[in-house]
Amino acid sequence: MPIKKSFLHEMLEEMKSSKKAEIQKEIVFPSKMKVKDIMRDIHTVHETMPIIDLLHELKEKEETCFTVKNEKGEMVGLVTESDLMKIISKPMPHTGIGGLGYKSLFFRSAETVRDIMTRNPMCISPDATLEDAARIMRNHKIRHLPVARNKKCIGLLGIKDLLLILRILL
Repeated sequence: MPIKKSFLHEMLEEMKSSKKAEIQKEIVFPSKMKVKDIMRDIHTVHETMPIIDLLHELKEKEETCFTVKNEKGEMVGLVTESDLMKIISKPMPHTGIGGLGYKSLFFRSAETVRDIMTRNPMCISPDATLEDAARIMRNHKIRHLPVARNKKCIGLLGIKDLLLILRILL
């Protein structure tokens, strides 16, 4: 869903007219702005999709994050460009006993999306504030946050979406 221009214009005017915004030093999203106002549509891949097909999807859709669904149509994870980097990057030598780390070897032998996806990702409500979303992303060091209602994924919020709003408002 594209960001509604009239809504952004209204929020911008509200911030300009607010004396609080002038006095306050920290950056704050307008309280009326909710996750549902800026979330994007989701792009989904199946957990059994081969990684080579995922690479084609990334190029075709020009997306950096996909939700992953199982045979029942339930969201079971997220897969991002960063997950793919784990496959192609050279594993770091492990400093402890045993040589290379187990996870590094596992990722290098991955064949399907299921092998590299982030399982059970943290989700956020569409009615949550943008400030809450930014706090979750910062505290948990994540760049993409699925938006869910009644355990069903209805959208996606990325850090780039939040930064775009900040750029428009500042």
